[in-house]
Amino acid sequence: MHWDTSITKHYARVLDQNIFKDMQKVNSCLSELTI
Repeated sequence: MHWDTSITKHYARVLDQNIFKDMQKVNSCLSELTI
């Protein structure tokens, strides 16, 4: 199956955004624990 590079980049960007949001949630939880 041939993947278009533009589609691949689009999904990679979406995944990066989701991971970034998850990391922000984790960081906020950790900061609350340390306080």
